[in-house]
Amino acid sequence: MPNYVRQSSLDLDEMFGNYIKNECNVAMIRNIRTKERMNSVHHCEDKECSGSPSMRCVSALQFCWCLAPVVDEDKKSPIYGQVVICGQRFQCISPKGCAVHPYLAGFNVDVKDARNGYPATEVEWKVKFEAFKAEHDAALANKAEREELSRKREDMTEHQQRRQLKLQDQAAFHNCRARDYAAGRQDVGHEIGHPPLTIIAGEGRKGLSSRGQDISSAGDGENMGIVAESSGLHIAHRAPD
Repeated sequence: MPNYVRQSSLDLDEMFGNYIKNECNVAMIRNIRTKERMNSVHHCEDKECSGSPSMRCVSALQFCWCLAPVVDEDKKSPIYGQVVICGQRFQCISPKGCAVHPYLAGFNVDVKDARNGYPATEVEWKVKFEAFKAEHDAALANKAEREELSRKREDMTEHQQRRQLKLQDQAAFHNCRARDYAAGRQDVGHEIGHPPLTIIAGEGRKGLSSRGQDISSAGDGENMGIVAESSGLHIAHRAPD
């Protein structure tokens, strides 16, 4: 059952459920990820409360824990190397937000808006978290692949190593071209340094060597030619002299 806060789309259980489970006096935790606690003399600084911090303060977004995605770098932590939330406590009404991940940098903005009575329908913190995690996982996969190739290369001959590098270059080229097409770019030939080539027939047989292949025009007297462009080949007609 979702536990939405301040009539927004922010689900408290989705935000902090795994961190506050089985925790006593959770409102006194300074960092919900590292479990660092505050001194008991602290009080809620929100103008709606100003009393001793309680779980009600969390439900009312009088304070919150930072939802910015980070990688846990504590080698003693059971979640070392995983993507987690920052978890640092901050006052939602503060002009800055989290000291490390401020509002101006785009973090916790949906929390601030919900606290100020402008709840958004899109849960921004979750979108940022998933995007960060996907990028991190991709980087780890690429690193593991490079390490595996490096180990294999140690057992290869020099010829095999050159072939392996050639295959990697070809794969990188095709990936780059696929990204260009996905971005809506049309003139891929220009992007990779191969401008379109135009050959018009009608003045004798002409031959052109391009990248090790001969491209020849049509025979004498024909009023047509071949136009080679980055998007492919097509026939171009020309009016007779």
